[in-house]
Amino acid sequence: MFKPVSLKTTLLGLQDTTAIEGEKKIMSGGGESDKKKLNVYNINNEEDGESIKKALGKYTRIEDRHIDLIPSNCYLRYICKETGECKYGGKVLKHLEKNNEKYILVTRYHKYFFSIRKRNRIFFVRDDEEGKLEHEEKITVYRLFKAGKLKLVNDEEECTMEPCQYFDEYFYEES
Repeated sequence: MFKPVSLKTTLLGLQDTTAIEGEKKIMSGGGESDKKKLNVYNINNEEDGESIKKALGKYTRIEDRHIDLIPSNCYLRYICKETGECKYGGKVLKHLEKNNEKYILVTRYHKYFFSIRKRNRIFFVRDDEEGKLEHEEKITVYRLFKAGKLKLVNDEEECTMEPCQYFDEYFYEES
């Protein structure tokens, strides 16, 4: 007389099988993702224009004929020509081909691995040289601070040191 009810239906209070299937899909990780969380923007949406410019600010467009030359360990973004969505790809691992279709294997945080079809995509690659230089500068400043060669001064405080006292023997050359 009564249909057997699963534990999930009892806990969630869902009666509709399509809702249950949708909930199963979301709980297993294959459901709809929060697009703003993953930084998915659409070029057809005027509201996303500034976000796309900001997201692609440090990226360089790769011509279609040079897609096979994208090196591994560089970060990738792409725009789908069919849907107009601008997505973050991840770090490139390698290029592969299966079933006469070319793909790029990428990873996110070395936890998620997936492939991106090369056809009907506009690819953008981030140049990490500027980021590496900035990172090295930060490390140098931090080491100088830890060694006591830099002093943190608040904007409200007046500095009592002379400009020549900011330099030590490593940076100050006498003429």
